[in-house]
Amino acid sequence: MKNETKHTPLPWWSPNSHAGEYQEIFGPHGPHHDDRLPIIGKADAEFIVRACNCHDKLLEMCKLNADTFRDTARAMRLLKHDIAAEAMGIAEDATRAVIAKAEPDNSNTGAAT
Repeated sequence: MKNETKHTPLPWWSPNSHAGEYQEIFGPHGPHHDDRLPIIGKADAEFIVRACNCHDKLLEMCKLNADTFRDTARAMRLLKHDIAAEAMGIAEDATRAVIAKAEPDNSNTGAAT
């Protein structure tokens, strides 16, 4: 089942901290705050902003790398470099596993392993 939930448009940013105790996260429509959630520290806010803002580009690059690993593995097999082909296959599989966890339509919302 495809997840149709859309995230807030990017970029997000994190302005100056409030009395050094907590940090707000801002998006195009202003601050994001939910009273049900604990107040987050500056380092966490900055990490969330960096992760959200670079997610799409990182996912794109992972897909490109997975395709490159696949193509390199094929070339190595043709050249009878079986060990190199196996290594590229392992790299492709690992990269595609990361992609599967990061895809927006993936229902896996658990912690990364």
